[in-house]
Amino acid sequence: MLEIIVFCEDSFHQNFVGAMLRRFESEYQVASTFRFLSARGGLPHMHWEFGEFLRDLDRGRLPRLIRWWSCWTRNCMGYNERKQVMDGVVEKYPQFQQIVSYAIPDPHIERWMLVDETAFAPCSGAGAPSQA
Repeated sequence: MLEIIVFCEDSFHQNFVGAMLRRFESEYQVASTFRFLSARGGLPHMHWEFGEFLRDLDRGRLPRLIRWWSCWTRNCMGYNERKQVMDGVVEKYPQFQQIVSYAIPDPHIERWMLVDETAFAPCSGAGAPSQA
C-alpha cells in the first residue's frame, strides 16, 4: 500500500489535494493511505515546521514513506521562487529529495477551483458561485 503524507498550508489545500489523490486512487486502482499535516502562523512558521518534519523523519521518529507532498500557495512569489524556498528546506536532507513532490498552485488554488465548478463543490463543501 502506498503511504502519502501531505503537508498543506490550510484546509482548502488539504481538501483539494485529498480529492485529487482519491481520484488518482479510483482511476488507477491504487491502494493508498493519506495523512495530512499543516502548520499555522504564516509562511516562515510553515517552512520551519516542514524542516522539523524532515528532521523527525530523518531521526526515525516517523515511519519511512513512499511519497511526500508539500502544498503551498505561491502568494506573491512566482512558482520558481516558492520552489527554491522549499528546496532550501529539503536540501538539508538529500535522502528525501527523491520522495518530495510539490503542489504549488499558480495562480492561487482558489482561482483554480472557481474555474472548475465540478471540482469546487467537493473541495469547498459548497456550491460554486454563480457566474453573473
